[in-house]
Amino acid sequence: MKRQRLTAVAIAACLLLTGCAGGAQLDPVGPDETEPQTGGVLGDPPPQNPWETQKITVSIVDQPNDRDYQPLIEESLARWNRDLETVGWDGRFVYDATADDPDVPVHIVDEINQCGSELYYDTEQPLLGCAPIYNQTGEALERPERVEIVTSLNDSSTIDVITHEIGHTLGLTHNDTDSWPVMNKTSTVATTLQPNATERVNPFESETISVYYNESEHSLNDYERGELDDVWSYYNRGESEIVPSNVSFEKVTDESEADLVIQIVDEVESGVSRATYDGFDPDADDAVETYSTVNIVVQSDVNQDYVAWHVGRWTTYVFSSQEEGVLPDELTSRDPETRQWWPS
Repeated sequence: MKRQRLTAVAIAACLLLTGCAGGAQLDPVGPDETEPQTGGVLGDPPPQNPWETQKITVSIVDQPNDRDYQPLIEESLARWNRDLETVGWDGRFVYDATADDPDVPVHIVDEINQCGSELYYDTEQPLLGCAPIYNQTGEALERPERVEIVTSLNDSSTIDVITHEIGHTLGLTHNDTDSWPVMNKTSTVATTLQPNATERVNPFESETISVYYNESEHSLNDYERGELDDVWSYYNRGESEIVPSNVSFEKVTDESEADLVIQIVDEVESGVSRATYDGFDPDADDAVETYSTVNIVVQSDVNQDYVAWHVGRWTTYVFSSQEEGVLPDELTSRDPETRQWWPS
């Protein structure tokens, strides 16, 4: 890009000078129109890159934590250094922690709510980074004159986002994804390591757990409904040793709104009750960090006096560390009397 512009200027200068020196038929120039003026510069050649230096310094100038981001930035810079010539620039990026005024100042921030003149509040797709986009004229578009990266990403995702933002400083945009996939506007990323669901006192994202009775196979009778209502009252009174007292349960009529779905089914594989879950793994460690929905199924031939016990057992288990022996005795007992009267 810049090389082509530099070549064009050099050719134009050569033709002009040749014309003057070779006595070509040109209109006379000068104040008296008889003698040419001397001196003057045709113009500086375009810069070799947006920073006009062979050594493009990059450094962190601000961060809210003590995490070591330098090797992550250096990995990103190494990617671009391998491709600078392909992009159209000379020079190379160098991380310099001692630079007082780096060419590319990097700010590590907790969140980004504004990029340039635009405010941004999308909780579904939050901003992961922000950088000025070089527009090939020596001026940046209306963006902050710095690179910003959020703190919440794991190492590999941080490298990807830094690489993306450095690409903007080189003039690449979200429209360049065919040649440079890293410039895609959106990206699947992983956060820094987070506690797994089994390590949280509340593995759901809300303190109010919505409960739905799915009666597509078998309807609950009034007695079973009353027994289940006692289970939610038990938790709401704060009587559980495991479910936190600040967590409450409420019934909903729309399954799509439910955190906890209860269903009576014809048959349960490997037992008479079971719990399954859907959840989120934002740190990509192959373990769910929070549950989106937990489904508790109970086999239809279970004694109606025991339905509440099975539901309560799995509900408590979901909130536990799920290690052996963690549940209270009343929720592991095989005694029919215990099962019949829990949680009363």
